[in-house]
Amino acid sequence: MNRLTKKPVLWRMLLKRVAIMAVTFIIIYVSLNYVAYNLYEVAYTNGIKSDMDSLVTEIDNPELFSGEGATTPRLDLKLGIKCADELVDGIRYIRVVDIKSNKVIADSSRRAYMFIRNDDPAQKSDIYICDSNLFDTRLLQYEDDINTFHTYSMENGEVTCTTHTYNVDPAYYAFKLKDVYIKGDQFLPGKLTVTKAFEASSKADYKEPEFIEEVDLTPNNTEGYEHITDSDKISIFVRVGTNENDVEYFGDWLDTSYLDREATKTIQVNDGSMFGSVLVITSSIYVDENDNSYIIESFSRSSYESSFGFILNAVLEPLFVIIFIISIICGIIRYKKLSHIYEQEEYRRTLMNSMAHDLKSPLAAMRGYAENLKENLNSEKKDHYADCILKNTDYMNSLISDNLALLKLEYDTSKPGKDKVDLIEVSKELIDKYMPLLRERGVSVNIDGSYIVKGNRAQLSTAVENLISNAVRYVNDKGEIKIDGSKKEYTISNTASSLPDIEAKELWKPFVKGDDSRSNENGSGLGLSIAKNIFDRHKFKSLIRCDNIDEVNRFTITIRS
Repeated sequence: MNRLTKKPVLWRMLLKRVAIMAVTFIIIYVSLNYVAYNLYEVAYTNGIKSDMDSLVTEIDNPELFSGEGATTPRLDLKLGIKCADELVDGIRYIRVVDIKSNKVIADSSRRAYMFIRNDDPAQKSDIYICDSNLFDTRLLQYEDDINTFHTYSMENGEVTCTTHTYNVDPAYYAFKLKDVYIKGDQFLPGKLTVTKAFEASSKADYKEPEFIEEVDLTPNNTEGYEHITDSDKISIFVRVGTNENDVEYFGDWLDTSYLDREATKTIQVNDGSMFGSVLVITSSIYVDENDNSYIIESFSRSSYESSFGFILNAVLEPLFVIIFIISIICGIIRYKKLSHIYEQEEYRRTLMNSMAHDLKSPLAAMRGYAENLKENLNSEKKDHYADCILKNTDYMNSLISDNLALLKLEYDTSKPGKDKVDLIEVSKELIDKYMPLLRERGVSVNIDGSYIVKGNRAQLSTAVENLISNAVRYVNDKGEIKIDGSKKEYTISNTASSLPDIEAKELWKPFVKGDDSRSNENGSGLGLSIAKNIFDRHKFKSLIRCDNIDEVNRFTITIRS
């Protein structure tokens, strides 16, 4: 059994547990995230590599890779669409480099794309590009409208745009160039109108487009450009492709020194989070039908925290709270257990100290009486001394027997029996031996009712006898002892000449006596402690009261099962 010399302190125990749990959780948290990050890095790298392999196959179109004239914008647009289709953690930037000249012939940076539709439907539309910065910044408020987004697709050189809306009144902004200036595969914008169009599921819901404004975007210098004013043939898409800030920041990671081989490089980038972002750089070789070789490079970035880490954290953080609560509860339970052990140890120490104190007085008296007997005094004195020795011997025997009985109960782990015991009938049997003394003192005894319980008959008889003995010992002359039983409780009470200065519940403790005298031989002071211990083992409630009602002092003990 544990032995405690210091009383446990709840806040210290809880603080220690929380500190250990916090350190353990941090170690587990960092370790799991580290493992998860590395697994995510491998999975993300493989995913991007697979996407790029698919892209190389998907754009296997000789027209796109001619590197001459209007075909380069088509490849630019193709790459831009690929990046636009990917979500937050997809491919951020793609470029195509001619291995022979080491020249970038196409990339996915944001641009404005214009289409000149041909009258002959069998022919593909001509595609032109220009720097998106040439478009007035006033247009960005329309393109970035939160209620509208566009998706693009391109197949065999043909581009289609689908507009999606997600508000109560579906609407989107449409741009229309009234005239443009073209040269080679480049174009410059002229006058542009902005209208607000409305989607309609039926003719009845159709609404005419709403004119917003006309903006003149014509540059100051258009020398060398062909001016086209047939606005019915002109279509424009602005802001397709990769964020230019990403290209500027991450473009430096692209390494043209390994363009002669296929490669995949994964780099950890510090983005302010604990583990940072995963940056994947890929390089794939493409050879066209004319044996011209190109390298298709890309970089892709993914934030571990926002892509996968939050899932793990969403599990770990509630788990930490649950473990924290369980730890606190376990700490409180542990505290109560240790407090109980400490109280038991303190109780035993008090018991031993009290017993030693109570044995010291009769032993000293017996020694004195024994010394007097050796002096050959008259027979009358000898008889007196012998009687005193016997009286003290009986007291010491009673004290030792009660201590042993109490210790035996403490270490007894067996379950109480299931005998049916009527405590009132037991009381009637036990009080008979005290009746001559009680009659001599003029004490009246009233016993009434019945209180039947289940338990160990011998132990319950001992407990009731100790209650009766306590009542007989402290009842005043011409007083009253009353014992009542009912379905709910057993009560024994006695009148007394005085009440103790201590609280009534203190009388349950060992060596505490009603007359507060530790040096007399008026009982061992263990009777009530033994009785309460027995009742506690049977899971009965034991209550004690000291009352003064109408100038009558009364001790009352109530037992409830």
